[in-house]
Amino acid sequence: MLHRVREWGALGIALLALASRAAHADAPARVFAADTAAQPSCAAACSRSVSFAGPYAGAQLIGSTGTVSSTEYIAASGALFHHYDDPMFGAGLGGNLGYNWLPWSGWSLVGVVAHLNYQSDSGGRVLRTPDHLSASGQLRIGLPPPSDVLWFLQTGPAFAREHITVAFGAAVTDLERTVPGYGVGTGVEWALPRAAHAMLGWQRTLFLEIHHSWWNSNTLASPAAVPTLDLRWQRQSDKNLAGLRLYF
Repeated sequence: MLHRVREWGALGIALLALASRAAHADAPARVFAADTAAQPSCAAACSRSVSFAGPYAGAQLIGSTGTVSSTEYIAASGALFHHYDDPMFGAGLGGNLGYNWLPWSGWSLVGVVAHLNYQSDSGGRVLRTPDHLSASGQLRIGLPPPSDVLWFLQTGPAFAREHITVAFGAAVTDLERTVPGYGVGTGVEWALPRAAHAMLGWQRTLFLEIHHSWWNSNTLASPAAVPTLDLRWQRQSDKNLAGLRLYF
């Protein structure tokens, strides 16, 4: 019996020694695993090198095209006298301010943006209605991917300051009106490399946008230039924007 107890005791001591050696051998592996788990992986930390969230301001170059649909009526009877469509072309400069949010864990982008633009515009021939100054406030929705490119849609109300000129021979009528409208657009932004952020530490993006706007119809009854006619017109315009934004 005593011999059997000694055998079991020796076996227990041997097992304890093996367990102790295994524990010490496994310690460096467990420390390395803990350190690795504590450090975020590059896939998680580096998947998005830029963020399109927060406030921003920018400037843009503008190229504009459009159409003015004009109708002339005989003032005395209201009968149709003449209808014509004139193309519009122009170019100018503008600025924008906005703010973006990244809700739902960054899987989408929601923002607001305001544009103020000034451009030269042909605006028609006999009845000229260029909108040299225009402004808009729009809601923006986008899907930022893991890369440095943002695609977005935006829509909202717009306002334009129309300069109206009616020229029939030597007689000319000049006046200005503010016209409301509504616009939709789409665009893309590219974030510049981080090396380009050195100045002021602000993120910079290049952007391209396309906007289409429908403007309310307008009328002018018996203008001094041609008192025998009533005039009605409506404009549609397209603006192509290219510029730079700074995210603060």
